[in-house]
Amino acid sequence: TAIVTGENHSCALLDDHSVKCWGDNGAGQLGNGNQGGSSTAPVTVQVITGVTALAAGNGTTCAVDGAGAAQCWGANSRGQLGRGPNTQNSDETFDPQPTPAPMILPAGGAVSVAVGDAFSCAVTAAGAVFCTGDAQAGELGPANLGQDNRSPTPLQIPLSAKAVSVLAGDQFACAIDDQHGLWCWGANDNFELADGTSENRVFPVRASYPDAMVASAGGGFLCVQSSDGLRCGGYDGLGQLGNGIRTTQVIPEPIAKLTNVSALSSGDSYTCALVTASDMTHGATCWGENDFGEVGDGTFTGRPLPTNVSELGPVQKIVTGGGHACALRTDGTVWCWGANDHGQLGDATFETRGSARPVAASADMNGLAIGTLSGVIDIAAGRGHACAILTGGAIKCWGQNNDGQLGSGDTNDQGAPVDVKEIVDGLTGAVSIVAGDLHSCATDGKGKVWCWGAGFAGQLGHPAGMGMPPQSSAVPVAVVGLGGATDTVDQLSAFGDFSCAHVATANTVWCWGAGDDGELGNNTYTSNVKPQQVPGSFLQVAAGGIHACAITTDGMVECWGGSYLGQAGVGYDSYNTPTPLPGLSGVTAITAGSAHTCALAGGAVLCWGDDRNGELGDGVSYNQDPVAPLLPCP
Repeated sequence: TAIVTGENHSCALLDDHSVKCWGDNGAGQLGNGNQGGSSTAPVTVQVITGVTALAAGNGTTCAVDGAGAAQCWGANSRGQLGRGPNTQNSDETFDPQPTPAPMILPAGGAVSVAVGDAFSCAVTAAGAVFCTGDAQAGELGPANLGQDNRSPTPLQIPLSAKAVSVLAGDQFACAIDDQHGLWCWGANDNFELADGTSENRVFPVRASYPDAMVASAGGGFLCVQSSDGLRCGGYDGLGQLGNGIRTTQVIPEPIAKLTNVSALSSGDSYTCALVTASDMTHGATCWGENDFGEVGDGTFTGRPLPTNVSELGPVQKIVTGGGHACALRTDGTVWCWGANDHGQLGDATFETRGSARPVAASADMNGLAIGTLSGVIDIAAGRGHACAILTGGAIKCWGQNNDGQLGSGDTNDQGAPVDVKEIVDGLTGAVSIVAGDLHSCATDGKGKVWCWGAGFAGQLGHPAGMGMPPQSSAVPVAVVGLGGATDTVDQLSAFGDFSCAHVATANTVWCWGAGDDGELGNNTYTSNVKPQQVPGSFLQVAAGGIHACAITTDGMVECWGGSYLGQAGVGYDSYNTPTPLPGLSGVTAITAGSAHTCALAGGAVLCWGDDRNGELGDGVSYNQDPVAPLLPCP
């Protein structure tokens, strides 16, 4: 009479009010008294009768039995079975349960249950909602604030209405009240709570679905049957909302009408292009997320289509960081725009802005800007900082410096450029520079690589720091075993917590730093402080958030690393060795963002990966309001 599904198991409620389950049983989620293995045929859940409601999620199953008890079994890693503290484990871990056991609820019984990724909820006969388990996104309501983000004992959700049923997504839950109102709480970064914001909620908010009758929740999305039909909202990366649009794409698609592009640079969730105008001057256009003005058109409105950067003038290079961008103008000055909470715009202020302004030469004792930085030959932008190389090879950096990423020998943020510290036998005569989240790297005139800043994942390529915690350094340190007279590095790329280099003499690519998602491309999923060679022959490499892509010597593209949003262009998984992108050839430039990638091929810009903020420049962005699926029937 009913069927429910968890991550890798399914259960059915039969007309005699018993329950049968099948599939994975690694946590005892089949409820047959055993834990481990799996069953390809339905097995009977033990010691439970008279079941009236059933729910499953991840590796946990819950039901309401004939006595009104909320019985749960299976995974209990975060206390999602609601049985209270596990006194047998002093480290406060919680054992799985292969047979149903009652959730701790007030007297009166339950009428509805729901199971999310690692939490469970129940509605009592009195209309109260209780939730137990994981609370990292607010799933358990405000009672867990200040605690350890979990509770093995159910906590009451402060709902002002009388609930009649409850449902759960991966990290959020909703309740339908006796007046058909829908109330939701928990994770909301994909607008799944339909309250007009993307803020997580520990207090229930009224969702914008009218007269909710039936609802179902998944991984960051929600569908509701209301009086005006079926509506779905939230994450649409794989087409979950059913309206003919999806907000991720593994197939490279060209951006219409974007021409005369000579260079590309991707930030967190946006991309900028260098465009040659009819008068042969170079301007910039950007698209994607614009919460901090990083698109540079003077607004803070997301742009899913390319938009010209205002007040910039002719430029020769553009670079993108976390939420800010900088351009090197043809006159040797640097202009930046976007987020400025750490001083990353370099104008001696901490004011975020959506249009370009020049970087100061320095700041006086009162923190006021002095002059304009000039004589610049290369620039880089990280998550919250930026750097520039001056004629002669000296480096200046500004912005966030909590891990020494400015290279100034200290960890103080700077709203205007400061010198990267030179030490004996250290970096001199820099010719190129890049920046990752919390680190920076540069090459010198001999093709040697130097890095500074955070090194917790090995992203500095140096086994020990100087005056900082191990593997971190507030001054440049040499990347070990890479670059020099016989293997000159001619191109660097950094993003997230790893770095990559191209060796011109052999057309090889080497990566170092974080590798948990395969981003080092060396057939492992481990981080490494020592540069690892990526198999293949390449002309250029681009590092992204947890992935990287490179242009092969025959103009094709190969990508590796985490591709959970399609950013590697070959699927929704992780790949620890280079994987070719089919059908993409003649590529001359490539760039990677946090979870998207763009390439220049045959005069066209093609992008793939995450498109929730319009990163692919195709006019698509995620829906803030629920939409109607394109059902084949009225």
